[in-house]
Amino acid sequence: MAGKASVGYNGNEKLKLPGTVIQMTQADVYEMVKCANDPVYWAEKYIKIISVDKGLVPISLYDYQKEIIMATLTNRNTIVLTGVGPLVA
Repeated sequence: MAGKASVGYNGNEKLKLPGTVIQMTQADVYEMVKCANDPVYWAEKYIKIISVDKGLVPISLYDYQKEIIMATLTNRNTIVLTGVGPLVA
């Protein structure tokens, strides 16, 4: 395929191409296992959001969001009912 980006996935150098070999230290392996075992830790450490005031910042989960994550880990048949308040323009 002509013109295919070889820098990274879809031309994004921060996203590795499929099949890329990654060298990992023992600390990297430990961090990967920690993230795999604790999705709340992973989310708060590695998910970033864009704030209008502060720019790119780590996400800060509310307690109910943490409870939802943990509930889905212990029971795959979890149903989450949420409500949206009235939107004011």
